[in-house]
Amino acid sequence: MAQAGIAVQLTVRTEYGTMPWASIEYVTLSHNIFRNVYAGVNILGRDGTYGGTTLGITISNNLFESMPAKWLMLLSRWYYVLIDHNTVLGTWSDMVFDGIPGTALTYRNNITPRGAYGIFGSGKSEGTLGLAYYAPGAVVTNNVIAGANAGIYPVGNYFPASLAEVGFVNMAAGDYDLDPSSPYVNLGTDGKNLGVDWAALQLATANVVQ
Repeated sequence: MAQAGIAVQLTVRTEYGTMPWASIEYVTLSHNIFRNVYAGVNILGRDGTYGGTTLGITISNNLFESMPAKWLMLLSRWYYVLIDHNTVLGTWSDMVFDGIPGTALTYRNNITPRGAYGIFGSGKSEGTLGLAYYAPGAVVTNNVIAGANAGIYPVGNYFPASLAEVGFVNMAAGDYDLDPSSPYVNLGTDGKNLGVDWAALQLATANVVQ
């Protein structure tokens, strides 16, 4: 209800304060293909002035394809969020922050376009300035953010001009495995390719009817 086509909503609700203990805890979203959705994942840590808690969210090894709006929204006092080994194509923005700053974000090993705004803090700025305010102490490393300005992002990330330079096996045909010649092979913090583990994703979704 009253949503804008976001595929996954992890938004705590306290029924206007009648359940201030409400929480969303230790949820993992992994090995999924999201295609032709308007936006990706919305994480809300606090239900306005009414309380609630969202913590321990892991978004890993997913493919988001043909998505015109925001991929990831982190809103208002979330705790312990891990974003790891996702491949994202066709977004308006990479990641958007708003509301009360959160605690303990790890964003690593992902392949995304910058889109129009990149990693952006509402009322602040793109890149390190937005991160410093909305996600102080965040670990943001070993990511491809295609088309972004390296000078305003944390060191240890990669900034090709476009996703076409990432080196997918066949981007036009929807094969987002990395070609052995890609410069991002084995560059993950775990020694794996950046982006989604294509073989594991294909195995997990082999019997899914689209």
